[in-house]
Amino acid sequence: FLASLTPDELHASLAQSPGQRLFYHSTACKEWIPCTVTLVDVASGSIMVDVRPGIWMSPSVQAERLLAHCPQSAAIQAA
Repeated sequence: FLASLTPDELHASLAQSPGQRLFYHSTACKEWIPCTVTLVDVASGSIMVDVRPGIWMSPSVQAERLLAHCPQSAAIQAA
């Protein structure tokens, strides 16, 4: 079933909740930054994270900019 989903559909199927820790890809910093979900709009699937206060991220933006696990490159940079 999951293999048949597009990346946006797969990401949208993984419901986010306030307090959830994720990694946000900052284009300004060009790196993955730890973040926490602060607000969730269940109707649209949009969320806000603490590193982008006041900015709602749609499911398509979440699919591009958020990861649940630390990416390999961030783990290497932190070492």
